[in-house]
Amino acid sequence: MFKGSFELIRQEQVSYGDRVAEALPALLPKTGEARVIVVTARSLADAPETRALIDALGPACALHFSRVREHAPFSSIAELIAATREIRPDDILVVGGGSAIETTKVALICSAAGITDPADMPDFAARTLSGALDDLTFPCRYTVVPTTLSGAEFGVIGAGVDEKTKIKTGFRSKWFPARHVHYDPYLARRTPEWLWLSTGVRAIDHAVETILSANPNPYASALAAEALPLLFTSLEATKADPEDLEARQNAQFGVWLAAIGIGRVPYGASHGIGHQLGAVSGVAHGHTSCVLLPAVMEYNAEVVGDRFGPIASALGCADADDAPEALRGFLKRIGMPTTLKEVDTDPADYAKIAELSLANLFVKANPRPITEASQVMEILNRASG
Repeated sequence: MFKGSFELIRQEQVSYGDRVAEALPALLPKTGEARVIVVTARSLADAPETRALIDALGPACALHFSRVREHAPFSSIAELIAATREIRPDDILVVGGGSAIETTKVALICSAAGITDPADMPDFAARTLSGALDDLTFPCRYTVVPTTLSGAEFGVIGAGVDEKTKIKTGFRSKWFPARHVHYDPYLARRTPEWLWLSTGVRAIDHAVETILSANPNPYASALAAEALPLLFTSLEATKADPEDLEARQNAQFGVWLAAIGIGRVPYGASHGIGHQLGAVSGVAHGHTSCVLLPAVMEYNAEVVGDRFGPIASALGCADADDAPEALRGFLKRIGMPTTLKEVDTDPADYAKIAELSLANLFVKANPRPITEASQVMEILNRASG
């Protein structure tokens, strides 16, 4: 018998299909009288699509902020806070993936509370997790054109990395979901193959840990189950033909369905250990899911194996017990890593990753309880290869 509630998303619109330049009037309907900060990753700073977007905004573009860095370090967030406080934008337009979105979300909530120093961010983050600061008035909302499949645009949680401690710290706000999400499958073709596919696996991780949650929600679980066949099929199709627009769009639809539970349904150790694997060893978000999710499923099988059915079905796997190994097979088919060795981790870091993981909220919420570093080490050893 489960008890709980499901908080509906604070978003106005999700649109899809048009090129971003064509969608701009709907994304930012008052550009003639607005001040907009455009946030992009460095890899997109000089892309033709970015330049065309900024040209289309004209004088409404008050700043192009391209100093986003992977894993959203606090120093990068502090730079965007300073820009936000100086410019006082009416809107922020994010074109990019999870790091750009997370940097924006955390910068907005810190700006709302007057937090500017990275040293103050960890304590402030802890205060946000209770929901007690949900009434903070953000300087503005943000609009996003995602270029990866991370799903950060839907989450009521955000995160940044404390560069001193290498701990990935979570923040929470009901206002974190983007005001407007626009999926442009044409722009998505610019995303490097490894990044597109690995963040697609991140979306699979969202769906799987929604279904296997310690406190599942029927609404989110149903959407997650619908997301999985879309994601598995579209990622294989994109691997075969990177120009396949239908596959790109189906992957985006899969993310929309899979990410609905971010911050609303308790995830587990794949996400939680992955946060510290990324922070300590510099492993990309999507790759953490590639190497950890099958191992975590195996670890949790004794308590949630009876819920492997939708996952196995989406993988075309007749025996639900074989779902973790079938997932590894899928990952190999699309050229993704399946072991910690393949993502160049140093085994000497594992003990630190295990210790830091114990404080992670997702690890604490894992369906099979994890209370000791040795249990995290068991999962890391399963994933080591």
